[in-house]
Amino acid sequence: MIISERRSGPPWKAVVGRLCSAVSSLGLGYLAVVPLLLVHYVIHNSLFAALGWVEPDTKFAREGPLFQWVVAVAPTVVLLLVFLAVNLVVSRVFAVSGRWYWTTACLLAAMPLTLALIEPSFWTAVRWY
Repeated sequence: MIISERRSGPPWKAVVGRLCSAVSSLGLGYLAVVPLLLVHYVIHNSLFAALGWVEPDTKFAREGPLFQWVVAVAPTVVLLLVFLAVNLVVSRVFAVSGRWYWTTACLLAAMPLTLALIEPSFWTAVRWY
């Protein structure tokens, strides 16, 4: 077993830190589903429609592309900054860090969106219809 990071303090601190990171990452990933689906919608409507891969949705075309990007990207950036701040605090308080910490935090945060895109019937909190 190779240990790539040095930990200071009792061993329970690392376990509690990883648990706090997992819970906060899943919670923030759950909150990020709607803004990330909005980004998905804007990319689908602007880039893919411009390439001719899909038919554009004309219901929301009156606002213009800049408005759509601002509405989609602004909440996503805010949630990304909150995610980084929370995980930086957890990593400093509980003395956990390293690439595996950030990898698992990012994968856990992306899990709710992945489930919502793969199987929308699992996702009952977000309905567009």
